Amino acid sequence: MKRFALILCFLLSAAFLALTANVDPRTGYDRVWEGEDNGKAISYALKLTPDNIVVQEFLFKGRKWRQTKTSSIVYSDPDANVSLGDIFECREINGKRYCICSVLESYDGGYELSYRLPAVSVSTGEIVDVSFRGKNLSAPSLLPSEYLIEGSSNADMLPDSDSLVVGYLSSLLDADSRLKVFPESLFLTDKTIEWWVENNPKAMTSARSVQMPVIDSEASLVSEYENARKVKGAKFSAAVFDTRGYCVIVAKRNSSPEYALAWAETSTVDKSRDRYVKSIYFQSDNTLAVIFYKGKSMFKYNLNLATHELSR
Repeated sequence: MKRFALILCFLLSAAFLALTANVDPRTGYDRVWEGEDNGKAISYALKLTPDNIVVQEFLFKGRKWRQTKTSSIVYSDPDANVSLGDIFECREINGKRYCICSVLESYDGGYELSYRLPAVSVSTGEIVDVSFRGKNLSAPSLLPSEYLIEGSSNADMLPDSDSLVVGYLSSLLDADSRLKVFPESLFLTDKTIEWWVENNPKAMTSARSVQMPVIDSEASLVSEYENARKVKGAKFSAAVFDTRGYCVIVAKRNSSPEYALAWAETSTVDKSRDRYVKSIYFQSDNTLAVIFYKGKSMFKYNLNLATHELSR
């Protein structure tokens, strides 16, 4: 009986060793790529960890995959919710082998996204990272399987020395229908409005003056102003209209080609409850009267376009 138990133990141990010997060491990795290097089978595996993304090299020797000492780390943003995309490939670019993966980083509850394409040189560990960042136009609840990003790429800001790698990564971005290039004209408009709001925090309450930034001529605010109905005074012209979620007043000195953002506040959703700009008119050469309504109440601000003084 004792001899039978020893034989059984030996057979079970042999079976366990045989099974473990055939376990693929790449098991547990999130993505796997296989190819050849000088006629030899080679593989790279990708794993997402809480802190970073690990790329590990494997060679096929002795009828099984063996892990090598070559590995690389791609750091992810600790402030983002990170998930892997559907791209993982390895290719030769300019004489170097790169492993390329796609990474989706989510911010602000999924309303802002960054789609990254880091390319890791397996020989040096050097990383070229092209990204496309912007607003998520799809519902955040559909992440990470569905999204539509309206934004821009950082490709133009990367070193010329990486131009071939950047060019290839950019071609992957261009081919992705989920990435919608944000027009420069809208970008400039958003930045101008953001600047006005940040630099005039008390404009709606107690401010005695407001700062009025000059608008870039390429901003969509300029073309919208030209197409809007304008009020004209002796020295200035002005127009009020809604754009990009804001009600804005754009002003222009008649003797100057420059445009200025004189006013910006969040567009009204419910006119029976919220305040909104009803109309504007010039009450003197420099002073623009801004008529507001809130419910059944009416009130007026006086905005001096020359001195930027504000009175109520």
